[in-house]
Amino acid sequence: MASNYIPSAGYMYDLLFMYKLYFNKGEWMTEFVLHKKAEQNRDFYVAIMKLFDTAPEEGALFFYVKDAGQTFMDTLLFEMMHCGEGLSFSEFRDAFKDGAVTKRKLFFYYLDQDIEQMSLAEAVGCIDRSAYPEGIKHLLISFLIREKDYVQSIAADLAVKDEIVSSYYEENKEILPSICATVSDETLQELTDRKDGAELRYGISLIGRNEIVTVESEEDSLVILGCDFQDVLEEQKEGTTNLDITGFGKVMSEPNRMVILDMLLENKELSTSEIAKRLRVSVNAAYYHLNMMTDIGMLYSRTEGRTVYFKINPSHFVAVRKALEKYLI
Repeated sequence: MASNYIPSAGYMYDLLFMYKLYFNKGEWMTEFVLHKKAEQNRDFYVAIMKLFDTAPEEGALFFYVKDAGQTFMDTLLFEMMHCGEGLSFSEFRDAFKDGAVTKRKLFFYYLDQDIEQMSLAEAVGCIDRSAYPEGIKHLLISFLIREKDYVQSIAADLAVKDEIVSSYYEENKEILPSICATVSDETLQELTDRKDGAELRYGISLIGRNEIVTVESEEDSLVILGCDFQDVLEEQKEGTTNLDITGFGKVMSEPNRMVILDMLLENKELSTSEIAKRLRVSVNAAYYHLNMMTDIGMLYSRTEGRTVYFKINPSHFVAVRKALEKYLI
């Protein structure tokens, strides 16, 4: 089935992505950059943040990155993008301003609980027992009491940021047709893995330039493609070529390297000295393990000043899984 371009999908994703950048600045180098263009991407985000300026502090609750790099507002957006339809800013904002509905969805998102079936004391207790950072717990409890203030504040700020995104898209409108021309039905089918003839819809994100997000439903699939998605796919492909299964086995056979992977899984990115300290080994010993893991493509590394940082290359593990699937009976 032929794909359908939805202009508002990328636009609305970018509106929310700016908030995601603002409230998650510590995650830029681990979540939002392409490894081979890390500094260029960071400079771009710095420029975008100058346009964005600031946002109400309570917005951290709605734009905290929780699952698969997404936020509550992302899930709300995807839920509202019904099959075959676009979504205007005013429609999204008006739906968000329904405080009672937003409250119910927000608490189900964070706690997997129906807030309407809980007393205030029960809700606070549930929040306290959760594993979220203290700042998020505080905002959740505050939202219980000041729901209307939170919603009105963010809705008003969204209107201001909508004007910023609108201006940015107007200034860069000439590049959208050329990007759309590079999107093939085959690429979308590979990204969604749909074989049932469901409609394939996609949007182009100019600000979330490295994003590839797939949202599935029974009726259709929606794919958000960052304007640099071809570079992302190429980097993923590079991470799967010349796969060294023997090297993978050697790396995984050493307990310290398993500990390093668990550290990076939890912290996303760590420096050599941080890893050495946590392992209680010398920096040289840590380098030995890290270099072996980097050489086979298991880890990415980047240098900032005199410090080297490491993070997991997820494409490597995807490639290993695919290589081993042939042995499944």
